[in-house]
Amino acid sequence: MSWIGSKQQERGKTYPFARWMSWLFLVASILLLLYTYYRAEITFQGERGSVFFKYYLTSLVGIIFWVVVLRLSAEIRANTVTVVTSLVAGLYLVEGASIFFGNEFDKRTKLKVIEFDERTELEVIEDLISEGVDTVPAVRPMEVLTMDEKLLPLGGRSKKNTVGENETGRRMIYLSDRYGFNNPDSEWDSKKVEWLLTGDSFAEGLAVQPGEDIAGQLRAITQKSAISLGRSGNGPLM
Repeated sequence: MSWIGSKQQERGKTYPFARWMSWLFLVASILLLLYTYYRAEITFQGERGSVFFKYYLTSLVGIIFWVVVLRLSAEIRANTVTVVTSLVAGLYLVEGASIFFGNEFDKRTKLKVIEFDERTELEVIEDLISEGVDTVPAVRPMEVLTMDEKLLPLGGRSKKNTVGENETGRRMIYLSDRYGFNNPDSEWDSKKVEWLLTGDSFAEGLAVQPGEDIAGQLRAITQKSAISLGRSGNGPLM
């Protein structure tokens, strides 16, 4: 009898906690919905509806789900909260472990690389400008589009030293062609273009050195003209 009494007492403590956690998840879902609306409709003025759709869907499903959970019996609600809380805690543990081990991997990588440029993109640009080199950052078309709805540049600044990402220890720096793309300008003088590439950062050759990108490798292997019109962040319609 004492064992049964202790179980009932334990359940009595668990159920109020489960109800409190259900309300906490419900409030979190409502706050997520409000924050999503603020980012989508106020910050980006409704221009990125497709990007924020998944957050709208997640928050609305969360609100409906936890309203239903609050109307269930205390025991079912406690079991549901236990499962969801365990999943959320597990996901955060996995994310924390991936960040920790990812940082350790970055540290080991830097130790193995003879020269690892730890400067930021802005610092690299400022250093090159101080040396008299006309340098600009690699700007994605979508970034300009969010600033000016009437302007959509397909390429970057033409014939400029362009600074991009650093994922290998050396920051990507290339001299853009006459239209602002990552190609030797002489490629546009070819009578016949054998390869014309479009796409996102893969086609652009983001974070690799000139000649190591796809178009550069095609030129080296086939000895034929190849032009890349790729820009980081481009999608199927750009």
